[in-house]
Amino acid sequence: MKTQTFIANDIRQALAMAREAMGSDAIVVSTRRIADKTEVVASSESAADRSRSEAAPREARAPIKDEQVSSIIRVIQDEVNRLRDMFQSELQHLGWREMASKQPAKFELIRRLLSCGFTRQAAGVLVERVMPCKDVEQGWAAIKDCLRKHIPIAANDLINEGGIFALVGCTGVGKTTTAAKLAGQFAKKHGFRQVAFISTDKYKIGGHEQLVSLGSLFGIPVQAVNNADEMERTIYSLSSKRLIIIDTAGFSQRDNNLNNQFGLLRTSIPIKPLLVLPATSRSGIIKETIDSFKDIKPAGTILTKIDEADCIGPILANLIASRLPLAYVSNGQNVPEDLLCATTDMVIDEIEKTYRFTARKEEKTPAVAYGGVM
Repeated sequence: MKTQTFIANDIRQALAMAREAMGSDAIVVSTRRIADKTEVVASSESAADRSRSEAAPREARAPIKDEQVSSIIRVIQDEVNRLRDMFQSELQHLGWREMASKQPAKFELIRRLLSCGFTRQAAGVLVERVMPCKDVEQGWAAIKDCLRKHIPIAANDLINEGGIFALVGCTGVGKTTTAAKLAGQFAKKHGFRQVAFISTDKYKIGGHEQLVSLGSLFGIPVQAVNNADEMERTIYSLSSKRLIIIDTAGFSQRDNNLNNQFGLLRTSIPIKPLLVLPATSRSGIIKETIDSFKDIKPAGTILTKIDEADCIGPILANLIASRLPLAYVSNGQNVPEDLLCATTDMVIDEIEKTYRFTARKEEKTPAVAYGGVM
C-alpha cells in the first residue's frame, strides 16, 4: 500500500490533490492543520493489494476508524470557522468603507474613539447619541459632553473625610504604594498620628515588610491580621485613628483565594473597599476584575499607572458600564504627590491627550487601520 502526504490551503484543495495523484480510490488516513495549511495523508492500493483484499473475507477487512472520521470532521469544522471569520471580516470592511464615503463625520468620530481605546460597540453607542452633527468638531465636543454626564465620579474626597478603607485588587496593581500616597496626603492635613495601616498581605514575599517600611518612614503604625476576628479586634484597638487603610493581598481575578480575602473584610465594623485598577489593563481583564470584586461592593475605584497607559478608553468604558465611581487617579511613583482626586475634566483631558497623541503618530505613519479600514 502506497502512502502520500498532501499540503494545501484548505482540505478541499488537499483532497483534490490526493485524488489527482492517487486516483478516486485513494483513502484518507489522517488530516490535520499545520499553521494556516491543511495536511492530508492518503493511501492507495496496488492491483495485487486489491486482489488480496477482494479475496479476503468481508469481515476481515479493516473498517474506517472513528478517530479518522473525527479528525476529518474537526478539520472541516476549522475550515468552516475560518471561512465564516473571513466572510464576517469582509462584511465589516464593506460597512466601514460605506460609512467613510456616505457618513464621513460619523466615521471620523468612531475612528477617534477607537484610537482612544474604546471598543467598537462603545464607540458606536457614543456616536449614535450625538448624531446627526454639523461637523466632526461639533460632534467631538458633543461626545465629550456626553462622557462628562456619564463618567461615574465619587461624590467627594473619600479619604479626606477619614474612615476605614480597604484597598483591594489583583497582584501588582500598586495597592501598597497607593496606600502610602493616601496616608501621606491625609497626614498633610490632619497629622500622621491620625493614620494607621493594617496589612493582610501574608502571601507576597516582602509585601508586609514594604508597608512596615513605609509606616516607619512616616511614623504610622502597621498591624498585620490573618482572619476576620483579628481584623475586628485590630480596628477596635485603632479606634482613635481618623483614617485606617487596609492593604490587602493581591490575587488574580480568577483565584479561588479571593473568597478568603473577602472574608477578612466581612466584620461588624463597616469597611469601605476601594478597587485598585491599572490603566494599562485590557478591556476584557478590566471587566473580569470588576465582576470578580463586585461581591464586596466597592465604594469606588482608584486608577493607577495612568502615566504608563497609552489610552484610558478601555477602563473608562467599563466604569461607565458598571457604574463604579472613580475616586482617585495615580499618575506616577512619587509618594504622596502623584495621586489626584478624580474629576470629569481630568478624565476628558486624558481622552483628548490620547486622541492628539494618536493624531500626531498618524501624520507620521498615515496607513493606520481602524476596524479593518486603512
